[in-house]
Amino acid sequence: MVVSIELRYTHMRTAEGCDVFVPSSQLFTKPLYNYTRDGLRRGSFTEGIDYGDDSGADAELLLKKPVM
Repeated sequence: MVVSIELRYTHMRTAEGCDVFVPSSQLFTKPLYNYTRDGLRRGSFTEGIDYGDDSGADAELLLKKPVM
């Protein structure tokens, strides 16, 4: 979320509550990617299991979890 737009920087706040200050020069020279504008959120995660675990059971468990 954009908190304020100043001459030298733009103050933003992440969903986690982290304040981010982006220099205006970066906004004019680098692209800005917005993955949530259309209400879609593209998250990623890493799933790890032990070598001795059953990977098929792990995949089945992941498929049963509700998508948030």
